[in-house]
Amino acid sequence: MAVASTTKDAVTVVSPTGVIDTRTAQAFEATMVQAFGSGARAFAIDLGKVTLITSAGIRVLVMMSHRLQRVAGGLVLFGLSARVKMVFEIGGLLQQFAIVDNEPQAIQALSVARATPASATARPSRLASLVFDVVCAEAALHEGLTSAPAPSASSAVTTAIVDTLAQWTPEDDTALSPG
Repeated sequence: MAVASTTKDAVTVVSPTGVIDTRTAQAFEATMVQAFGSGARAFAIDLGKVTLITSAGIRVLVMMSHRLQRVAGGLVLFGLSARVKMVFEIGGLLQQFAIVDNEPQAIQALSVARATPASATARPSRLASLVFDVVCAEAALHEGLTSAPAPSASSAVTTAIVDTLAQWTPEDDTALSPG
């Protein structure tokens, strides 16, 4: 896998090529972390030349997205092939990321996000965020990114899901909605 990075209109465009898996995710992450360390806060990720992304690659995107949210930054994905989009769809991740068709749309979306006060931007629902975190933790487990044995970790994940769903009400999401 190769990773190119450019800056356009104050947006860092990261363009990986090939497969993003446990062997290559570190280079993908390093490119974004380096740009972040240099002050980049808006990232457009071009997945058009990615032939496959595993949970290791998704983990990188999730971690970067969370890091950017803490500093009022943004991350937009674009150019997803049908195969890559299917991975996001199966994982229930389409709603967790801003996804557009092409680079100009990604740059525009990030420009609008930078111009919009943080209090006016939509946030994912509490339930969606919790499910997203659980899916990512489970994916990291299966990729061997954690040292916990699979059966106990899976049981812990299942318990966390059950506990969360038992406590969740539709009002939880309404209370977090902007407006």
